[in-house]
Amino acid sequence: MAKSGLIGPFPLTEEEIDNHIDTTIAAFALGRMEGRRFLVQYVGRSDKDAAGVLKGLVGDYEAFKYRTYVSTRRAYAKECKLFHDFSPGDNGEHPEPPSGIRVACPIATCSLAD
Repeated sequence: MAKSGLIGPFPLTEEEIDNHIDTTIAAFALGRMEGRRFLVQYVGRSDKDAAGVLKGLVGDYEAFKYRTYVSTRRAYAKECKLFHDFSPGDNGEHPEPPSGIRVACPIATCSLAD
């Protein structure tokens, strides 16, 4: 089974988000717990307000994992990797690149790769 490389899981609550997210740029996975196992149902990222994005999803998912980044390019690369590794059922299509930045999916077999 693929490893996410993310921090967590934590319950998806406003309190837990405030306890862990202290930056604006992040990639994350949302899902549910099956015993001690975290099952990825959705992956995403925030380029501006990670805490706000996650708080907007409270009640939709049970738990979250995340990693913060200093650049939107890196957060996008992680989101793409998570998308390809886990094929989350709640993601309708491949992640969109950050607005105003020319960047390709880092997965060589992807049609959106260079």
